[in-house]
Amino acid sequence: MRRGIAPHRVVVVPDGVSDTLFLDVDRQVLKNEISRRLGIAIGDKKILLSVGRFVRRKGFDWFILNVVPRLLSRSKDWLYLLVGDGPLKEDIKEIIAQYALGNRIYLLGSIDDSTLRLIYNASDIFVMPNVSITGDIEGFGIVAAEAASCRIPVVASDLAGISSHVVDGSIGFLVRPLDAMGFANAIHGLLEQDDLRTEIGENAKRFALSKFEWRQIAFRYLKEFALAARVHQLKRHGAV
Repeated sequence: MRRGIAPHRVVVVPDGVSDTLFLDVDRQVLKNEISRRLGIAIGDKKILLSVGRFVRRKGFDWFILNVVPRLLSRSKDWLYLLVGDGPLKEDIKEIIAQYALGNRIYLLGSIDDSTLRLIYNASDIFVMPNVSITGDIEGFGIVAAEAASCRIPVVASDLAGISSHVVDGSIGFLVRPLDAMGFANAIHGLLEQDDLRTEIGENAKRFALSKFEWRQIAFRYLKEFALAARVHQLKRHGAV
């Protein structure tokens, strides 16, 4: 619109998720499988998960430096898994080593779809600690919708495209960017309240599939194409 396109000619259709990501298997069974595949001693610990490129706007380094210590002061019954790669990987590895977090935080790198699906379904809380970076915005954050479709509550920064689909209190919680205490409170509350975590996880799955399942997204495209074709037809006949 800043480039002169009329607002009524702009339609936003989000990316979609597949309803086949979800695994209807007990989480502890899946955690045991992750331990076997990746050599991580999980036991009955809760899993915090983040997925994305290791770049500044994802906020992974900020989260480890500012939120992880606050969580550890309250509870140690959890692990943090990060899936992805990128230019900040070595910086994040140095932070983990400097603060002796190697038995708490695991960088899994780029993994195959089968393992990612397993990790999504085994995890207990999905974390998106994005920060605001000029010229590098979070357009949509498809990983939050993917996580939600696997019954995981989402705790995310109230920022850019994330705010459009992480409904506060429904599929998870939105927190002000760089609010370390806000992130720690939201995550700790979910860690401590099994019933709340389960309820929000179920809500998250229903919401994600009702709004972002590929059949819904395809229908939205078809609806817009049909409308455009109808307007074009009316213009040809001088009706508009």
